Amino acid sequence: MSMRPLLSVLTALALFTPCLALAQAAAPIEDKPAVKFEEVERGFFLEAQVGALVLFGPKADENSGISPGLSIQMGLGYDITKSFSLGLFVLGSNIDTPSGFRSTNDKPGDVSAFTIGLLGSYAFWGRPDDNGIDRLFLDAHAGAGVSLMGPKDVYESMDILVRAGIGLEYFTRLRHFSVGVDLDFAYGVTNLGAGVLILPNMKYTF
Repeated sequence: MSMRPLLSVLTALALFTPCLALAQAAAPIEDKPAVKFEEVERGFFLEAQVGALVLFGPKADENSGISPGLSIQMGLGYDITKSFSLGLFVLGSNIDTPSGFRSTNDKPGDVSAFTIGLLGSYAFWGRPDDNGIDRLFLDAHAGAGVSLMGPKDVYESMDILVRAGIGLEYFTRLRHFSVGVDLDFAYGVTNLGAGVLILPNMKYTF
């Protein structure tokens, strides 16, 4: 084989390789698109509330007077829009009745109520932080549920609990967490009567 063709091929490769390297070096390197996170998460949420229930006087009684109690609530819901959410709540309350209290069975004693129901909430006002992110909200909410009364030797029946009120909620910079407080007027149609719920709130949104 003649050396001239081989030298021509080697020369061409020697000239082409630096040009290819320069072309690759000159090609712009594209940055990966930045991952954007929502400053305020919306979607499915889980919340826990511990506070007070104060009854102005249970209906199915005599001489009850004002009856304070402890309430614990768990909620699971979903943000349908930025402003409207719908959820399921489970509310447990223990009510301390005065010494003169007598139930419809003519028996004294504290009263417990376990309520399962639905609650809808609409945020009608929001305030942005220094960066223009809406974090503080004021909402109106309403709901209803079925209450199981106890103990059986004091209250033997169920009750229908309706509630409505306002809530203040602040979405922290931890994105998924928010804190707040709810103030509700509550009414037990059959037994509990009128009362007020005060429930500080902590919520985690997935």
